[in-house]
Amino acid sequence: MNSLGPCIWVISDGRHGIENQALGLAQAMRRHPPISTQPAIIKRKIIGSDPSFARLPPPLQLLKRPRPKHYSLAAPYPDITIGCGRQAIAPLRLIKKHSPGSFTVYIQDPRSSYTHFDLIIAPEHDRLVRPNAVSILGAPNLIAAETLAAAKRAFQDQFQSIAAPRAAFLIGGSSKRRIMSADITAAHIKAAQNLMDSGHYILASLSRRTETAARQSWQAFAAANPAHIWLYDGARDNGPNPYAAFLAYADIICVTEESTNMLTEACTAGAPVFRLPMGGQAGKFTMLYDALKSRCHVDIYTGQDQTAYKAITPSPLQETDRIAKLVWDRIAGK
Repeated sequence: MNSLGPCIWVISDGRHGIENQALGLAQAMRRHPPISTQPAIIKRKIIGSDPSFARLPPPLQLLKRPRPKHYSLAAPYPDITIGCGRQAIAPLRLIKKHSPGSFTVYIQDPRSSYTHFDLIIAPEHDRLVRPNAVSILGAPNLIAAETLAAAKRAFQDQFQSIAAPRAAFLIGGSSKRRIMSADITAAHIKAAQNLMDSGHYILASLSRRTETAARQSWQAFAAANPAHIWLYDGARDNGPNPYAAFLAYADIICVTEESTNMLTEACTAGAPVFRLPMGGQAGKFTMLYDALKSRCHVDIYTGQDQTAYKAITPSPLQETDRIAKLVWDRIAGK
């Protein structure tokens, strides 16, 4: 590792939900360096590829594109590489091949190539048991005490006119297993209306995954209640994203239950968190919900009066920091 601090490459296909997991871990490692180690230098590497190549399994990708330059990667290679998502597997393997001293970390269950990484960080609900694998509740993320404090400062002028209590609504979209139908969206908006009727100001954030129909419903709800809601649309609005500020200022947070990332980020903020139901089958995510309920008091929002949440004082979830320290220990051979 150089005198300027270790170099960390963050590798992903550029999708925010994927990249933010690897970037969140890298930033946590920079916040918690070992004694006598300078803060890390982080470099983002986006692996772009055509859809037909992206669909290939990683071993075939390696056969078709067997050199780092095929992924726009070149020496000098980093001290540490953190990858997330399927498109990061082949590049991570190539970096390890061309730079054996680079410590490679893969986030998620790679489903194969288990022995090709120095460390695998998989969600607890994947139940991955391997000598080089560790489990995390949820997923690494960008939210930390420092992040929240910075967001609070950055948006303090806007929040001076927004009285407490405040309810944040983090809205995702349909996934492989979960469905956001018109009825589901209506239930989410009813939950926001319930909290608005009890005196809460609504802080609603729509993700890039939110379906057009759901987006339009939330826009109509906001237009009908302009004095009681701040709606941020990640696919439409320009300017600074208030997502972290919503978490920092919220007295209660409601999250669509299909998103491991958003549930974990919400729990990191330290406010009471509720799941917003989705259609479809939870499958293995039931394990995640049970763990979040046990660790962070996360329960499902059923529409009843939620003033009792004020008696809940959950401790902020600090899984990303815990894993960051564990990675440093593994690098040191502990």
